[in-house]
Amino acid sequence: MQRGGATLSEVYQSAKKRHATTSSAWNVLLRSLVGREKRHHSDPIPLRLRRCQIPMRSLEEVNNQHYQIHYSKFRMMEAKERAELLGRAELENANAVGEAILSTIHGQRDRLKSAHRKALDVLNTVGISNSVLRLIERRNRGDQWIKYAGKLLTIIFLIAFVLWRH
Repeated sequence: MQRGGATLSEVYQSAKKRHATTSSAWNVLLRSLVGREKRHHSDPIPLRLRRCQIPMRSLEEVNNQHYQIHYSKFRMMEAKERAELLGRAELENANAVGEAILSTIHGQRDRLKSAHRKALDVLNTVGISNSVLRLIERRNRGDQWIKYAGKLLTIIFLIAFVLWRH
């Protein structure tokens, strides 16, 4: 979380350093004024300086509280971003698995096509007539229609089930 080119911790450290230099300057001023004044006049000046130190301490407490609030917000934002990135990584992983499955299915399809062609060649060489081969192919197409109709009915059933559950 950056504001004006500095991170939150850098701003906090800078404020802490400024507070330390200011409080040391107050202490130096207090000692020098007490040393210069006579004993009977020295009481009001340290009291005034101590009264000024009280707001300095409260400013330090406010600064610490402000830092803690913003630091916790920063940590929560960081955790949220980390969770989003993790979700994206899981999604990319699932996508990669899906692509791998589709590529293996495509390879199997090619192998099945070549096996089908080889089977038809073998049947031709054995001497089965063309009418029997056409009958086998027609049966194969009918089986494919049944297969696709079954897939479609399954998808419709799943969609209806999901809609019914919600």
